[in-house]
Amino acid sequence: MESSETVIEETDQIDMDGRASLPEPSTVEARDGSSARPFESMPNEIIGSILEEAHNQYYRSLPPRASWSPSSSSYRIEDVSSQVCSLWGGLAQHLPRLWSKFYLSRTNTGSIPKGEYDRLNLYLTRSVDEDLEIVFDSSGLNEKEPVLMLMLDLIPPHLRRLRRFVLHSDGTNFVLPFYKSLTGVSAPRLEHFDVSTGEDPNYMAAGFHHVHEGWDPRILTEGPLSIKYLRLDSSSGVKFRPPFDHLVHFSLHRGVACMELFLSWVCLEQVFSLPFIETISICGPVIDPWDPSPPLRCIDAKRLKHFRIGNCTDLTLLSYLFSCVSAPLLESITLAATPNFAYNVLAPPSGVSGSPFPSLKSLYLVDVLLDSSRLSWGDFRYLALKTASITHLSISYTSTMPRRRRRDIVHFLESRFAEAPWPNVERADFNLTKAVEYPTSEELAWSSSRAWGKLSCVRFPSHSLPTNTPSGLAIESLTQVLPDWPPNYDFASPVFTNEFCVPVVPASSSP
Repeated sequence: MESSETVIEETDQIDMDGRASLPEPSTVEARDGSSARPFESMPNEIIGSILEEAHNQYYRSLPPRASWSPSSSSYRIEDVSSQVCSLWGGLAQHLPRLWSKFYLSRTNTGSIPKGEYDRLNLYLTRSVDEDLEIVFDSSGLNEKEPVLMLMLDLIPPHLRRLRRFVLHSDGTNFVLPFYKSLTGVSAPRLEHFDVSTGEDPNYMAAGFHHVHEGWDPRILTEGPLSIKYLRLDSSSGVKFRPPFDHLVHFSLHRGVACMELFLSWVCLEQVFSLPFIETISICGPVIDPWDPSPPLRCIDAKRLKHFRIGNCTDLTLLSYLFSCVSAPLLESITLAATPNFAYNVLAPPSGVSGSPFPSLKSLYLVDVLLDSSRLSWGDFRYLALKTASITHLSISYTSTMPRRRRRDIVHFLESRFAEAPWPNVERADFNLTKAVEYPTSEELAWSSSRAWGKLSCVRFPSHSLPTNTPSGLAIESLTQVLPDWPPNYDFASPVFTNEFCVPVVPASSSP
């Protein structure tokens, strides 16, 4: 069943200077048929400002993927405000900012609803010269949608005002022809570029240079260097060859290319050395195997605040962070989905001394298990030593492996040491499912209180809050395992911001 789309009459009027003009106050018809002017004492500019702020708050508050669900598409603030009354409808049509964000909708059956092409065309027209935010996710649709390419073809004439662009594709809805339309064009306002290419051509059969013949993706290189957030899979990174100079957030994930592509260590060093870089997120085997030649060099990451690594069997990258990188502003480190945790410890370059992360506050560990071949806790002790300054420790597990067969952080903490790891912890989070046979919440609260003298608060999922706890220890509900990624960024995320994150178990799952 296709979801219905409300079509709004196109009555836009544009001033000679290119800006949309607000209509004069009009008479509003009351329910009893009499005329009424409920807003005549309020200037249109004020009503317009209220609508624009509501629009901004609506898109900022959307949870991941909510903007594509049929239930939320019926309540887009720009549509709702247009239908309240004739006055609001007239105002809404002439407020370009209300039409500057387009998120592709989909039906309950996994198809693009009827009317999406016209809706995009309408948004592009009504937004006039406003910065554009366009989000397309064609992955997971039930079948090929010809209208998708037709919609993408509407975008190139408006690239000059594109501020944020998200395009996720797969083998079913192949959008590589759209990339060709980006040849020789520029997007001088572009700040946020998030692209996964889907199924790549077979480089082995067609040849790499043949695929890129005539390809000149100036969308990321021509005009002012304004890119702040870049999220690419490995294959799209090769296609767009992005400049890194002004990058603030860097995220690299494994793609689905027939031929795996990797980021070289030389390029990785450049990423860490970027003057404005604040967050680095690496997921999967996307970095070249480490080669001791040429030798590693010391890196001063002056603005780096958050580092995240997940789904990596080789943790040389983490060892590299500890051994070679100095980051005085680094606040958090996240390790996720590492079932065989074991360091390939790199000898630090000469000249590295002191604490490289004096501002480190939080360590997030998600499904981190020690390599089964390791007979001691040496790897975890090394991790604890390098992150000893943290005041917040977050531990999440969903493993169903019998407890006797796994070695994890909770077991590490239960071991008896002369001095407890992470002695400065003030807040601890435990997100542990019942299937993993961990100690009860009460036992964790008491053992944590004994281990960490500075501990003041322990958080658990709401369905497993302990009742018998040490005096003076605050117990709180854990509503979020990890912060949004990248933290405190001003774009509402169209994808799961915590891609590595284990969601908090809802109360309904508790027996």
